[in-house]
Amino acid sequence: MMSIRKITADSVHTITNGEIKNGVIIIDDKGKILEIGNRVNYDNSTLEVYEGSICPGFINAHCHLELSHLKNEIAPRAGLVNFITQLMKKRFEIPIEQRLHAIELAENEMIKNGIIAVGDISNETISIQQKAKQKLFYHTFIETVGLNPVIANERYHEAILLQQKFSNQNLRTTIAPHAPYSTSIQLINLIFNACKITTIHNQESFAETNFFLNKTGDFIDFYQQLNLPIDYFKPTGISSLKTILSEQNEQQNILFVHNTFTEKSDIAWIKKNVANAFLCACPSANLFIENTLPDYNLWFNDVENICIGTDSLASNNSLSIWNEINVIKNKFPQISMNQLLKCATYNGAKFLEIEDWAGSIEIGKTPGLNLLFENKCEPIL
Repeated sequence: MMSIRKITADSVHTITNGEIKNGVIIIDDKGKILEIGNRVNYDNSTLEVYEGSICPGFINAHCHLELSHLKNEIAPRAGLVNFITQLMKKRFEIPIEQRLHAIELAENEMIKNGIIAVGDISNETISIQQKAKQKLFYHTFIETVGLNPVIANERYHEAILLQQKFSNQNLRTTIAPHAPYSTSIQLINLIFNACKITTIHNQESFAETNFFLNKTGDFIDFYQQLNLPIDYFKPTGISSLKTILSEQNEQQNILFVHNTFTEKSDIAWIKKNVANAFLCACPSANLFIENTLPDYNLWFNDVENICIGTDSLASNNSLSIWNEINVIKNKFPQISMNQLLKCATYNGAKFLEIEDWAGSIEIGKTPGLNLLFENKCEPIL
């Protein structure tokens, strides 16, 4: 016999159909929403009554689960190039058993914080074991690097081989370029043309801008330290974003992540060249790495599809979308909580193309439910 729960709170944020005061959500034992109503129409003795507000489960649009073992291992506020340098040095120093344990703990933390789905970056297979348990929904982005255009096809086929290992465990994947400063335009175009859903780190530092404008700055020293000649790289005299979006992308969902130094003209360029563009805010990571935030007021004035991510525990003290919401809200009080909740739920689901079951409180969906009360968040489903 099917059991049902009737859950009510002071308000229910449906996301797509407004806020319901004293709303009631009726769900079955699999979390599927059967009915949505108002408390006045139900017998109070049959209701689970909560103080606070209910919203759908959160979507973590950008995470690096495989870096979870690097929590507290990297010095903060040292800039992007120093962050990458430390990450590369320390990434494989810890035994694999500890890395696997850190991944499990990180996933449990996301579940505890009301996250139900994750857009996760992978450069290796270490996260497969945990993802295959299907405690959370993952869309894994197989991340590629390779600035030399000569190796674009080789790196793309390496990514396909890695992708197959995830697919063998029935895990959903697509391929993604890492960033303009580490991935050639040729490789980026291969991926953008082949993948319906993809993502790229974008304009995280002034060093990236200088690299593309005139081939100066910290990335020159970075490649020298790695003993990687980059004679083949020619500065374009325009921003990295305008360089990689030289042709229109009409079909792909492309998530641009961090966007720390993205300006109004860049946003206009994105809108012109990408029909299904999404910007991802990772405010805690921005503060950790570059000690600054993008102008989120500009985002919310000009961009429809904004998502929220945590980045990794290498650049964040927690994996909590609710914490990220509050960082933005504290710094940009003009942005409403309703707007931020949509970014944390429906927009992420829309990007990952899982809005048929996640991202909003609607009949027939299984979106999970989070209780927001006294500035805390906890899952109740």
